[in-house]
Amino acid sequence: MNTGFMYWFPGFYQHIVHSVYGPDFYSRYNAISDLLPDKTSVVDVCCGDCYLYNFLKGKHIDYLGLDLNLKFIKYAKKNGIHAELLTLIMRKFPRRIIL
Repeated sequence: MNTGFMYWFPGFYQHIVHSVYGPDFYSRYNAISDLLPDKTSVVDVCCGDCYLYNFLKGKHIDYLGLDLNLKFIKYAKKNGIHAELLTLIMRKFPRRIIL
């Protein structure tokens, strides 16, 4: 997948997104986390670097990150996060809350 430079490196992506959202960066993730009950299942569509996972792991949530960018999927797996490559021909979405 041919993407812009910010999508080549998950750390750089996170820095750019943090810069864009500024002081609201963490409050966005906290708001999502607060909406989700403990022990639920979540599919994070277009998960990017799976940063949301950091806010959910303490709630024992069954997390699945989906993204079109293979670099982000490899990064997530390297960090022990359940993530899969999103394809447009996925035949069956897991039964979970989809973000």
